[in-house]
Amino acid sequence: MRQNILIANVVLCFTVSLCFGQDYKSVREARAEAAKHLQARNFAAAQAPLEAALKLTPEDDLKQRVELYRSLMSSYRTLNNVENMVESVEYILTNSDGQTERSIIATDFVSFLHQRGKTDFAVERYETKLKEDSKDPTALAVLSTLYQRVIREKKERGQLLEAELKNLNRERTIAKAERLEKAAGADTKTAASNWKDVAKTWLEAGDKEKAKAAAERSVQASPEGRSDLLTMYWLEGLGDVYAELGDSAKAIEQYEKSVTKAPSEPLKKSLREKIEKLQKSSK
Repeated sequence: MRQNILIANVVLCFTVSLCFGQDYKSVREARAEAAKHLQARNFAAAQAPLEAALKLTPEDDLKQRVELYRSLMSSYRTLNNVENMVESVEYILTNSDGQTERSIIATDFVSFLHQRGKTDFAVERYETKLKEDSKDPTALAVLSTLYQRVIREKKERGQLLEAELKNLNRERTIAKAERLEKAAGADTKTAASNWKDVAKTWLEAGDKEKAKAAAERSVQASPEGRSDLLTMYWLEGLGDVYAELGDSAKAIEQYEKSVTKAPSEPLKKSLREKIEKLQKSSK
């Protein structure tokens, strides 16, 4: 009997070690294993390979680390503690290049903390961080959302913090645009698409003149030619930029070119709808 129990325990430990203690030779291998579990919505099982991938990812590879932390949020949501989720969110809000992503993550995090009864914890933690650094991106994002959506008696302070966050976001977006601009023409194969991204980022930063200049650089560069789909996205993106700049004629021109590269009817339909909308608004 004891021998049977011992054997069962050994088998159990071996199985657990395979699932949770497996060594991965590369980030790619670890992410591939995690992807299987994520696709099956088995977030608990995805935690170990995602954390292994994170350990194997260089500290300066911010983009990949943000992606991994974003995936880990699904796993950490299943845990009893909130510490792992806090770590993930703070990394993303500090290092993500995407303003929209940061906003979504902050809102989701506030809901998570509220559901866990951790709003007092959040106030104490992030008010302390603000005292240490008045531009702390996590503190500004979390508290501005928390005070306006949950702790309504502090709505005014939430609005003040939101204004500070907007200023910080603009600074971060300008820095991103300048960084993209420096690297945009490094590779002739991707230059056209890169300059389109620069134009979009300058628009996000509120600088229409620089956005227009970047869009023109994109038009003048060697056309995107890696695939029809990428060409479609490049032309559509340029159309979006010109539409936001108020140049309907150039926007329609880019959208019409994009339709010819769209590989499916739903994509073509979406582009034609953009054209029709601009045509109606410009009459």
